[in-house]
Amino acid sequence: MSALFGRDPVALKELRGVSRRWQTYLGRCLYVGLTAVLLYQYWKDNWVAQPGAGPATSVSGYAVLGRAIFERCQWVSLGLTVLAAVLAGAEMIARETRAGTLPLLLLTPLTPERVVLGKWKGAFMIAVSLYLCSIPVLAIAVYLGGVGPVDLGRSALFTLGLASVAAAQGLYSSARFKSTGAAVAAAVPMVLGIFIVFWIAGILERSFLRTSAGASPVLAHPGGTGSSLVALVATLLALRSTVRQVRIRTGAIPGQAEHARELRTLALAELRDERGSRPQRLLLRWRSVWEGNPLVWKEFTLRPALRIREDWRARSYIFLYFIFMVSWVVTAFQDGAGFFPLWGSFFILVAVAGGSLLFAPEKEGRQWLLLLSTPVTPAQIVRAKLFCGLIFPEALGMIVLYGLAIAAWLGFQRLEVLADLSFAATLFLLFSYALAAAASLRVRTARTAFLFSAGIVAVLVTLPPLVSGAFRPPAGAPASIGTELWDWVEALDPVMVFDRFLTGPRGSYRVSEEAMGALLRYYAVYLPLTLLLPVEMVLRFRKVAINA
Repeated sequence: MSALFGRDPVALKELRGVSRRWQTYLGRCLYVGLTAVLLYQYWKDNWVAQPGAGPATSVSGYAVLGRAIFERCQWVSLGLTVLAAVLAGAEMIARETRAGTLPLLLLTPLTPERVVLGKWKGAFMIAVSLYLCSIPVLAIAVYLGGVGPVDLGRSALFTLGLASVAAAQGLYSSARFKSTGAAVAAAVPMVLGIFIVFWIAGILERSFLRTSAGASPVLAHPGGTGSSLVALVATLLALRSTVRQVRIRTGAIPGQAEHARELRTLALAELRDERGSRPQRLLLRWRSVWEGNPLVWKEFTLRPALRIREDWRARSYIFLYFIFMVSWVVTAFQDGAGFFPLWGSFFILVAVAGGSLLFAPEKEGRQWLLLLSTPVTPAQIVRAKLFCGLIFPEALGMIVLYGLAIAAWLGFQRLEVLADLSFAATLFLLFSYALAAAASLRVRTARTAFLFSAGIVAVLVTLPPLVSGAFRPPAGAPASIGTELWDWVEALDPVMVFDRFLTGPRGSYRVSEEAMGALLRYYAVYLPLTLLLPVEMVLRFRKVAINA
């Protein structure tokens, strides 16, 4: 490592710091364990002999198994690698800003360009080290057949290219925000948009290959030259913007906010000169303190979204709605396949990020004791925090987008199917939001709250189907207490519950007895948890107030 990064002390410093953290090794162990469970599930389904049949040992069976393992594992590798790049990049500059060491770092012979490039190298190498854990499994899939070395190379280009952009976007958001959680929340939508651009570039490249070669190439992954070019351009643009933000943060060049403040000051000075007196101060009605809920006013006027310029917020909404329409149209040609995983993951991340930013920023900004000293009860504080996270103008825009996504996902379904799935999906989002808020109250930073709650949600979504598929008795086995227990385990995964409804042709889904039973078990698990988490937050807040 010293030989590779000896001329880049910034990257070497970041990599050495990461190597001493237990979270790094825990993440790698979890990734390897998840891959092992996934492989065991395929081994059970394809290699264990069924009653009256032999194991699948034919060449075509090898090819089908290899392709299935490749397609499943590459998505797991893509998600974890890109998430690691975003988290690593979103922390690096924000940590320097909070500690006040960013100006000191620029006092060294290092230029802002070298500092940003070194931190990007560190974030990208963190993601690469995690991706290397998936190479043996993907190589086994290539050895079994069904996919070739070209597919492995295209998958590597796609994953590492998106990780490169994710690390650069994380650095850019880290240079704009002091909080790591806010930087992650700002970088994730950008990375999702870049992912869609990557996918479109892969489709265009495949069409070009089909036209030039005269036949459709059999490829298992859309990555390749097109996604690599997009990754190169997007990474360079993001790093260039990051360098400018670092210079603004350190005062080397004036930012747009300072420029606008100077223009307002000059305009007020000219107005005073014209009138000969100070202009009358206008008190906007929306800033008046609400007597009954003072904390609601405080949260509304100091919400994190106000740190972003209004025009950038408007552009973000336009970009999100554009991506929504594009994904809706593209997935409509495939009977809606891929729409629910894309936007379901997006709204879960938004809910987790929103909950993580409720209490932790008070601790990071050293305002925790000030909040505890207010003459407001813990119940009012928790109520105001949870309520404000849902009524912010930005949150209302997300709610409108969520309603459109529900309508596009379910389409013209029967009323009972539409109501059941809408309520179930909304309940899981509220659970994720409350879980992240409870984590934000217990930990010190928003980043830790986001990672903890996102990890729990990821386990709830991925672990039950893997464990059930690997260890549950076959469908023809006689019913027992163990079978009922496995039904409750599967009820932890909302995707498995939804799949029981989404059977048959699109537009004719019905509520079967099996689906209703799974839905009732799902409500029995998540509805009490969602209601008890705010109660736990109130009790926790009282304990903290007493100890303070």
